[in-house]
Amino acid sequence: MNNYMIENLAYIGTFPFIAAMAYYFFSNCFGCGINKKSYIVIVHFLYCLFSWVIFIFLSSSIINPLLNILLFILLSLFYKGNFKYKICAVFFFIAIIFLSDVMVQSLLLTTFYNYQTEMYILSLFLSKFMMFILIHIALQLISSYSVNAEGGLSRWNWSFLILCPILSVVGIYGLYNNYYIRSVKLSWLFPTLSIGLLFINFFVFVLFDRILKIKLMNVKTTVLEQQIDYYTHQYLLAEAAQKDTLRFRHDIKNVLISLQSQLRTGELSGSQQIVNELISDFNTTKGIANSGNLIVDSIINYKEKAVNALDITFHVDLRLPDDILLDSIAISVILGNALDNAIEACQKIYEDERYIKIKMHYQNEGLFINIENPYKGSIRQDITGNIYSSKLDYRSHGIGLNSIRTMVKKYNGLFNSTYINNIFRIEIVLFNVKRKNNY
Repeated sequence: MNNYMIENLAYIGTFPFIAAMAYYFFSNCFGCGINKKSYIVIVHFLYCLFSWVIFIFLSSSIINPLLNILLFILLSLFYKGNFKYKICAVFFFIAIIFLSDVMVQSLLLTTFYNYQTEMYILSLFLSKFMMFILIHIALQLISSYSVNAEGGLSRWNWSFLILCPILSVVGIYGLYNNYYIRSVKLSWLFPTLSIGLLFINFFVFVLFDRILKIKLMNVKTTVLEQQIDYYTHQYLLAEAAQKDTLRFRHDIKNVLISLQSQLRTGELSGSQQIVNELISDFNTTKGIANSGNLIVDSIINYKEKAVNALDITFHVDLRLPDDILLDSIAISVILGNALDNAIEACQKIYEDERYIKIKMHYQNEGLFINIENPYKGSIRQDITGNIYSSKLDYRSHGIGLNSIRTMVKKYNGLFNSTYINNIFRIEIVLFNVKRKNNY
């Protein structure tokens, strides 16, 4: 077996690695559209099979690269997502394949001038390892991609977008000043790498735009899921109250007969006990929030479960008409996150000192929200003075105080937070909050 055939067999042997990388990349970016693992294996085996056929019969043809691109596009159809974004991902993936091959081969050529068959085979598998590293880094960047409350990029991602073209320019400049790269033997390498880096920068921006939209949809989905939990809990409270009302109506005659007999005999203490039991029966299925506004009551009554479980005293003062028009997403973000932060802060102090006070008043088309809770420790701030979470994984908590502040700003409201004598207080004012009766 001559060296040419050995090199071709080694090259063909790398196709399964490329198929595995394609699955790793596309499934993490878009999600696989095939549920059964056996079908996934069959699809990627067919990709390898067609790649082998193209290489064996059309390796010297000018349409070889076009057929390989088409093959990747067909493979991407088995993954979820918009077609145009998958096309961008295909070219990004191909650029990584090409650049990893060129990088490894040029490094080996520079290091070892005697480039034999063994070195070529080594470069094939080293380039696939380099390809895996590049794809893994890209996916890590995507998975750690965070969106701030305004729907824009975080500072960390902005720095990456700025550094990506800068580092590309520095890399091209370094190649240009490399005498060996500029030699006749490798004169093609400089323009090739330049074009490759240009494409990578372009597709990085496209992919960031795509991931931005996905992350924003995930944030909205999370808020909607919270709303479903709030409304479900409020429905269960209403259902339990209705059952108690039906039971009361069923038993009221017997209770009144017993009460009448005790009053005739002068047993006032027994009569008082019966009345107290009737009142307590109604209070057991009644949530702490009963303003009549479904959105506000649902959120506060849902959070009451966590408050009671942690022995936190809950003071609620709601003076709201039941017909005010509130944006459910905005109120869910504001109240949900504010109460979550207050509950978390109370967990860190002694039980007899735990309390949360929430006041919501409506006056002259203005909604006034005041939430107060004690805290222990120090408040952490960034360089702009904004408070940020003390959680270890603070990046994953995308909607916190900053989200509340931005949501208030979106509706041209006022937001203020103070922390004095270990008391943390949030004050919010939302303007132009209409009522249904005004229309």
